[in-house]
Amino acid sequence: MTSDRPAEPIGSDAAVRPLTAGQTLRLAASAGVLTGVAEVLWVSTAISVGVQVRLSAHYVWMVTAADVLFAVAVALVLLALSRWRPRARSPRVVAGVLVGLAVWELLLLFESLYPAAGAVLAAGIGVTAARMVGKRVARTAYRMFPMAALGLAVIVAWLGVRMTLSLHASDRAALRALPVPRADTPNVLLLILDTVRAKGLLADGRYTVPQLQCLAERGVSFERAMAPAPWTLPSHASMFTGYWPNELSERWDRGLDATHPTLAEALARRGYRTGGFVANVLWTTRATGLGRGFVTYDDYPVNLGQVLLSSSLGRFLAGNSMLRKLAGHHQPLNRRSAAEVSRAFLAWQRQHDDRPFFAFLNFFDAHEPTFPPGYSGSLFWPGRRWTDFEHFASLMVGEAAVIRDKWTQSAEETDIFASGYDAAVRAVDAEVGSLLDELERRGVLRNTVVVITSDHGEQLGEHGLFEHNNSLYLPALHVPLLILPAGGRQSPISVPQVVSLRNIPATVLDLIGESPNEFPGRSLVPLWRTSGDGDPAAVAGDTAFAHLVGGYIGDDGRPSWYPVKRGREMFSLTTRRHHYILSGDGSEELYDWQNDPAESVNLAGREDADSLVAPFRGTLDAMYRVR
Repeated sequence: MTSDRPAEPIGSDAAVRPLTAGQTLRLAASAGVLTGVAEVLWVSTAISVGVQVRLSAHYVWMVTAADVLFAVAVALVLLALSRWRPRARSPRVVAGVLVGLAVWELLLLFESLYPAAGAVLAAGIGVTAARMVGKRVARTAYRMFPMAALGLAVIVAWLGVRMTLSLHASDRAALRALPVPRADTPNVLLLILDTVRAKGLLADGRYTVPQLQCLAERGVSFERAMAPAPWTLPSHASMFTGYWPNELSERWDRGLDATHPTLAEALARRGYRTGGFVANVLWTTRATGLGRGFVTYDDYPVNLGQVLLSSSLGRFLAGNSMLRKLAGHHQPLNRRSAAEVSRAFLAWQRQHDDRPFFAFLNFFDAHEPTFPPGYSGSLFWPGRRWTDFEHFASLMVGEAAVIRDKWTQSAEETDIFASGYDAAVRAVDAEVGSLLDELERRGVLRNTVVVITSDHGEQLGEHGLFEHNNSLYLPALHVPLLILPAGGRQSPISVPQVVSLRNIPATVLDLIGESPNEFPGRSLVPLWRTSGDGDPAAVAGDTAFAHLVGGYIGDDGRPSWYPVKRGREMFSLTTRRHHYILSGDGSEELYDWQNDPAESVNLAGREDADSLVAPFRGTLDAMYRVR
């Protein structure tokens, strides 16, 4: 007796019968949910064992949503192909492709496995899965598959909602726990212009961009401010704690620990509402430890780009230079513009204005990839093959394709690259002006201490070098620093002494009427504010220290002559006249940067070098014990 019941799509008698569009999409969505859950479990395990995972706090639902989108996209491709090849909708093809895709996505989580090798292995598993269609185990799986996926989807949605509500509840509880602030306490705004260097921006005590120059005319400008490191995380950590980078825990593979208090924690103890709003989702996220002390910390955006980059496949596709070229798009998919960061801060600032705020903003627009006028969205110069360029895309990063081997560029290409950087700096400058204008319109700026600086500079071909985090030359360390004390416009002051950004915490406490001795370093206030007939120029500047540790993921692709390749660590000391560099191999450089700003003549090679270099060696031996 035969049954009138229709054959199951994965059943033995329908192994090659085309699936309907609805069945295909349901299978794809189910496969995406299951893949997403598996990926979420892997990420959660990585977090639990201390891996610094660069994903949004909403990764549970973002990863799952991305994997569903990718699976459904593949299913739509199969449906489109089935118009010409009906077999593309057969259960075996659909099952094989979806299983292969899921396996490949999970294999992409392992950096040590080449993506192509993972694709071959996934294809083999997909073929095996296709051959199983029609067997009893396939029919059983088909019956359980949609319900299991639906149940997991509900759980993921519940966890996503719970996480969002938990974050808001945590912020509200932290805000309620703040002590009552002192009356008339000024606000504090720390604005970091990521990767903005002083060279080309500051000339003869004046800024070459309009908004910063306008601010310099109403505040204090530092002509020789030095970053304590040539890359983001250690420089921010130093600016937050007052300690030198080599005294802190942060490295390429780990964040800032809780050993030393941060400026945000100090201000929160004084009743400040603290908020961080960052665009650098590589090195300023909450996972790096920089969010400690902030009631609100806004790092990853919630948008489609961040959703796609939450998935291993999304990061792989976003980091593929050939696909980037075909798409004509090279920006990180989760890039936040300075305007977006400002909007988030301004919306937050309107809330709870009954207490002072401390806000930290990181603008990332001047960090590459930046695009010169006329080259919108493309990093591929005329006459170059796309194979000349490589991408940087590490696990959990999702960075865009960039020109890797810049040292092979022609002079013309270097000029094009530099013009893109300059255009980005001008755009950041304009946003700084817009942000402070809005605070002034709200009547907030007058009672706000504003500190504007950069975490490090950028190299645009000096010494044959590009970017940062690869040397301790001045283009990577010399940065702008502007301070607008609370109380409104004042006469412009230019400070010529060398100062280190590690003094920012002590300086901020001094400016709000608290003792600066809570943090290492010193307050910079005496450099411009003296009593009686005191001369600010008579106050000594810093011997600014900088530190760089090798081993960054991109170091292997750099040529052997790059400074960072000369041993594990590098150190430098900068005074008003000299800049000393000690490389990891023991080689030394000394430049009279007051008279030789390009650092073209190494005085450490002269016959009388020992007498010139000895004081710097002694300083390092006594203060930092690095030799």
